[in-house]
Amino acid sequence: MKALSVVCLSTSPPTATQSKECLRRRFEFVEYGASVTEDSSSTPTISCDGRIPGVTLELTHWNGNETPEKYYADTSTEMALRLPTNIFQEARILNNHFDTDGALSVFACLQPDLAQHYAPLLMEGAAAGDFGEWSSDRGIQLDATLEALCQQECGGDDAIAYQRALEELPKLLHDLTHNQGAGYETLWKPALDHAYQSKESLEKSDSTLELLPSGMIISVERASGSGQGGDDDDESTGNAQPESWLSSFALHRALVERGWWDTTNRILRAMPVRQSNMFHYRYEKPGHGWVQKLTTRRPIPPVSTDLQTHMVEALEKQQEEPTNRIGDQSSEEFQRKGTVPFWKKGGPSLVTICSTSSPIHVTPAQVAKLLIEMESDESVF
Repeated sequence: MKALSVVCLSTSPPTATQSKECLRRRFEFVEYGASVTEDSSSTPTISCDGRIPGVTLELTHWNGNETPEKYYADTSTEMALRLPTNIFQEARILNNHFDTDGALSVFACLQPDLAQHYAPLLMEGAAAGDFGEWSSDRGIQLDATLEALCQQECGGDDAIAYQRALEELPKLLHDLTHNQGAGYETLWKPALDHAYQSKESLEKSDSTLELLPSGMIISVERASGSGQGGDDDDESTGNAQPESWLSSFALHRALVERGWWDTTNRILRAMPVRQSNMFHYRYEKPGHGWVQKLTTRRPIPPVSTDLQTHMVEALEKQQEEPTNRIGDQSSEEFQRKGTVPFWKKGGPSLVTICSTSSPIHVTPAQVAKLLIEMESDESVF
């Protein structure tokens, strides 16, 4: 474990009279996969967001969690906000990974009164970070700033990122509330710009959404110029460069505004390759779909491991069929045929069911038809 020093924390907003109560809670970063270790004083342990075997109390929405019902909520941050200050006044607060929901839930346990002061903003940031929801502009700014602190300033070192985030959060929350986040603009601006560029792409119909009777959305995404193309941008794309994936925030916002969010079970995301008949694909659940137990959001039908495997096999076979192709087979496809699969299980996020590693010549309608047939056989649709 990597421990941060014990801190006697003020639990009042910066402008209020300082509380005399001192919580003796400290944060410790635990390597992923490790169990809790007892210290000499047998101090109670609380895991925030990540699951860590052996803790006294879980505050997490991770699947298989044992969070008490009285604290349970859709995000770990909301759970931490429900934890009273008159219990576990001395505790070791633990997490095993860095992300926005994790950082905010740890912060809420360490500085509960300050967290309550900014509770709506913390919940918006957690929803943006864990579920890709356009909860608010400030929520996106908070999520993007924390992620940038970790990646840009801490080199992706999660333990260092926690130390940096916990030091910065009181100033960041104040700045977002009273100064529109101006002091951190260089950190959040790329993500918020990409969200608005994606929103504009949908409004102009450069990118399109189609709701199918099954509850599947076909999203054809052409958010060019954003510089946020995602994992596939550096991969081979035939002889053309891809468009960019839409921001998940904009996709969520558009589905909500069209009244489709509450009926959406799956999203087939198709990104065309410029000057080509080829597409990249990601087949996903809605942003909260990776969480099995939810309190305010609608549960999303799961995908079994067997079905996921069969999907990839069927999609691979489909793209090899000459009758399913649009245009001529690219030289890359010919060279790769039978050697490296085009489809793979998973992808860039927890909600990605399967995705392509390189673009293919099969249309979104054809891919959607096959996936609906397969999931209908499993009574998903």
